[in-house]
Amino acid sequence: MVDSDAEQELLEELLEGVKPPVPLGPDFQRLHYLLYTPFRHPPLRYGSRFGVKVERGIWYGAKELSCAFAEVAYYRLLFLEGTAAELGTVIVELSAFAVPIRTKRGVDLTAPPFDAFEAQLASKTRYDTSQAMGVDMRAAGVDAFLYVSARDPARGTNVGLFRPVFTVTKPKRLDTWTCTATRDKVELKKKDLLSRGQYTYPREDFLVRGKLPRPAT
Repeated sequence: MVDSDAEQELLEELLEGVKPPVPLGPDFQRLHYLLYTPFRHPPLRYGSRFGVKVERGIWYGAKELSCAFAEVAYYRLLFLEGTAAELGTVIVELSAFAVPIRTKRGVDLTAPPFDAFEAQLASKTRYDTSQAMGVDMRAAGVDAFLYVSARDPARGTNVGLFRPVFTVTKPKRLDTWTCTATRDKVELKKKDLLSRGQYTYPREDFLVRGKLPRPAT
């Protein structure tokens, strides 16, 4: 896209200028961009699973890598299905990382009494109950929460943060993965000759009544 380092720097400055500002406050000082970026953006047009469209963005992650990649695969398939263009095979490189968190104001939605409402909170097709829960948690001063993934076939555990309660300022174990997506499946392979890894997610894993659900559209 650019022919020199100077042009690349200018391009990055222009892109940074049209993004929402980084949130102010001591919580965000010195944070790596991978840690603060979700908080600077508002949710999607119809919100996210636990965020309504008028609130600041939520940092979403997962306790297990396979769970995080299941979420990635779902959104890659949704992207390909949402375009009339024949894109064929789409290959991108993604970064996976680990980061520790700590808070005394957390909620585990996978445990009683909240697990009784898993079908609603982890609905594949609707966000109304989970968004209402998100509003209540935010109002109660909750910093972080755990919940069952709606996309992971193994029902892995996702993590949501209303505040950046990280114990470090930059990610740990930053790894590069190649994501290869078609309309039928998504594969992720680790770019490391010494430590190989691969995950595959067929489109069928995410279907509801024969279709990909679109709760955020």
